Amino acid sequence: MKYIIKLDDKVQNETDNEMVALANYRSLIRRADLPVDTHVATLECEDELLYETTVGGKSLSLKIGNNISANDLLKLLMKKHDISLADLKNLVRKSGLMVSNSKINGWLLDADKRKHQVMNIDEFFILFDALEIKTGYTPENYRKLIESTGLTNVEFIREFDINESTFYANISEEDKPRYVSMSYKSWQDIKERVKIYNEKALNTKTFD
Repeated sequence: MKYIIKLDDKVQNETDNEMVALANYRSLIRRADLPVDTHVATLECEDELLYETTVGGKSLSLKIGNNISANDLLKLLMKKHDISLADLKNLVRKSGLMVSNSKINGWLLDADKRKHQVMNIDEFFILFDALEIKTGYTPENYRKLIESTGLTNVEFIREFDINESTFYANISEEDKPRYVSMSYKSWQDIKERVKIYNEKALNTKTFD
């Protein structure tokens, strides 16, 4: 999808990355070199108006402000890495944060909702670290995971009972037509299964 940022109907930036689009849009509406409330900034996607605000003024949409919050970052990361609410709650438990389920639910609500809960930046940092973004799913990381088993692609598919078309779609480069991303939950599952497989293989070699 193509995101287009405009100032008074003149295109300022185009990108297919939602996070970059939002960052650039916020940067535009924070500009201090333009008179307050005299210029209109918009963010569009596929001819649909997503956000509109006067530069330096109050946002015309309650969904977005001129600064991004920890709550906003969390929702963007969850969307990008296909993380469900159940996945998020599991991550919170594993992280050691003393946060209730109702507060987690509140993190994901819009700021104008009664049960909205503000996420603190230290809470976000701890969860971001727990997400293991750098070692998360990418086609390259998946191929490295496969290599760690010493199995061929055909053997890997058979050993872990994976759908063949899905397997090859997941290991294809992102710019290839057949590429399909893997969900966060599926990535965590296959990593854990490979870990167990490799540990068993190592123990078998040790006792040989």
